[in-house]
Amino acid sequence: MTDSVPQTSCSNHCYTSFGTAKLNISWNIADFFKIKNIYPGNFYLKSLPFEDNYFSNSFWEIYLSNGNYNDYNENVKLSLRLNSKNLENNVTQAMLSISTIMNNSTIKHFDNTCSFSNNSNNVREFTTSLNLNKHKSTLGNDTLTIFLEIEYILNENKHYFKPSSITSVTINKDMSNFLNNSEIQRKFKKFSDCTIICGDKKLNVNKFLLILHSSVFEAMFSNKNTSESKENCIIISDSSIEEVENMVYFLYNFEIPENPSVENVINLLRLAEKYDIKELKFKCEEILMDKLSNDNVCDFLQFSDTYNSKILKEICIKKIQQCFSIISTTEKFLQLKETNPKLVNDVYEFVIFKNEILKEE
Repeated sequence: MTDSVPQTSCSNHCYTSFGTAKLNISWNIADFFKIKNIYPGNFYLKSLPFEDNYFSNSFWEIYLSNGNYNDYNENVKLSLRLNSKNLENNVTQAMLSISTIMNNSTIKHFDNTCSFSNNSNNVREFTTSLNLNKHKSTLGNDTLTIFLEIEYILNENKHYFKPSSITSVTINKDMSNFLNNSEIQRKFKKFSDCTIICGDKKLNVNKFLLILHSSVFEAMFSNKNTSESKENCIIISDSSIEEVENMVYFLYNFEIPENPSVENVINLLRLAEKYDIKELKFKCEEILMDKLSNDNVCDFLQFSDTYNSKILKEICIKKIQQCFSIISTTEKFLQLKETNPKLVNDVYEFVIFKNEILKEE
């Protein structure tokens, strides 16, 4: 006779979830093979920053160069960098897909998990090679499009912020150097073909530069029925001549005049938003972020909301959350509650979200 064994049963369940970020980045490079042939052995291009709305104050950049490859006709080195000024993100691995498109042909170069190394204190980098031999150069169109799909796990949702679409335009380093050349600038000014009128002042400019930087200016001159296209003249009545001159200065030099006041930068941000000058907008955001304080954060938050500055808005909301007990009692914050309750509600939502995260920890 055998001893009976008590029969028991149990069921154990565990559910783990992670927040993930999915980003699509595209970079168009005009006359790619022409640029590559002009600089054999010294080929280097850099995209403008692509903002990352999942992490505050972070952005991605793409670098192309010959690297250490001897076969300059086929291989180029691609570096993908994540730069975070506040050192909050901890992206070490991601699912990455890299494709290139040219003359109706598409090549997939990478589709796997990638590891990011520490390039410096606040930069993580992944590097790979691209073989472009299958892309045939033509005399008509050698525009190369680099398309990246990135998916990574958020760091325990600690720094998660509401996602939004990512857009950016880029101008390669060679084009920037070309436009900064003093002789080129002299010729641009000599053969100006458009006038900006602001008050009783006139600025002679080149339509090519306006169109290069701004989709709004491009639309103005692409439509033959607009007054701007017919008369080669743009009237700006809602800005001072100094603000317009600073905008034009950036279009020619890729720089803002030294030591601008906060007021000047905010006015430039307004013009950048109005005329869709993305490079200028990013530069203004960068300057304002460096000047952010408890005293001006409510003002900056209002401006960022008015001028659709997603990066600056996120940084302002985070700043208020970090010093909420101080800032929430200030006259400016209380005034903002009355004038823009929806914006203040965005702040409260983020503060509550962060508090919930801290409780879970």
